[in-house]
Amino acid sequence: VLADMPQGVREQIPAEFIEQGWAPNVVRFVGVDGPRWFLQAIVQGAAVEDEEQFQILEDVFRNIVVIRGDAPMPPRELLEMKFPKEFSEAGDDEEEEEKVETFNPFERGPEITEVR
Repeated sequence: VLADMPQGVREQIPAEFIEQGWAPNVVRFVGVDGPRWFLQAIVQGAAVEDEEQFQILEDVFRNIVVIRGDAPMPPRELLEMKFPKEFSEAGDDEEEEEKVETFNPFERGPEITEVR
């Protein structure tokens, strides 16, 4: 990995990292600042150096729609991520909704008996 790095980048790596066998991981940050929200992506792997692969990820990032809502939230609070129904397999959503059990703290849970 170090041999493939440009000399300028290699000189910035502390000597103790190289001695311990650590290697830096090159990443690209992509971000969009909107009204009361910030969308951030960290790209690593082949898309860091290959511009064609990065463009595919960038197109996906451009098509994300952020619906923040009107309720106040603390800074850096994460928003819930929902995928459009077109991207889920047909019928999975309905089955998952039926399978979801709600937690009732006043109801007895399962009991386990150990037999030896």
